[in-house]
This record gives sequence, structure tokens and C-alpha cells, in this order.
Amino acid sequence: MSEKTTKKTKKEKKTEEKSQSIDLTAFLTGPSPETKEKSPEEKTEEKAYFTDEVEKIVLSELAQAGNKLPKSKLYEKVVRRGVKPVIFYQALTRLMEKGKVKRIFDPEIEEYVYVAS
Repeated sequence: MSEKTTKKTKKEKKTEEKSQSIDLTAFLTGPSPETKEKSPEEKTEEKAYFTDEVEKIVLSELAQAGNKLPKSKLYEKVVRRGVKPVIFYQALTRLMEKGKVKRIFDPEIEEYVYVAS
């Protein structure tokens, strides 16, 4: 009898392995419920900044620094607040297009410096 019970457990293990394995066409059926649960959690943890908000952040950082700040320091300050680099550069470009911020090369520090107009 002990042989039969061991054979059953081996068969059970094989069927469990087959049921747990993922086939190659699994991506056609859509994402699994596990991945659907993870994406809303990630969205709640991150704060989504819009370009308008980041423009205000950039202008406030420039005002605190005396209306002149090197690119690297401005980048560090804004990214520390949780702003994505892409949105930061979009906001900076918009501010330059509007004429609120100017970009000047400073030969002393060999870096671009942003100046609030």
C-alpha cells in the first residue's frame, strides 16, 4: 500500500506542475490578475507631476537661490522632490520658450546656468 500512496503523490506532483506552468500563448489571454493588482498600487505611491506644477517648482527654486542656479544643482533639487527628469526638462523648455527663464553658459564653472527673468 505504501507504494500506491507514493505513486499517487508523484502523479499529483506532475499534475500540479502541469497546472502551474505557463504556456507560450498565455500573453494572448491578457494580463493575469496579479499584474492588475500591482499597477494601481504603484500609481498611488508616485505623485504625478504635471508640467505646470513643475514650472512653478523650478521658478521657486530659482527664486530661493537668488534667481541664478547651475543646471546640475537645479536638476538635483527638482528630482529630490520626486519629479521625473523628462517632465523637468519639458517644464524647463517651456519656461525658456515663454521667456521666464534664460540659459547662459558660465565659463567659470563650465556649465549652463539658468536665470529667472
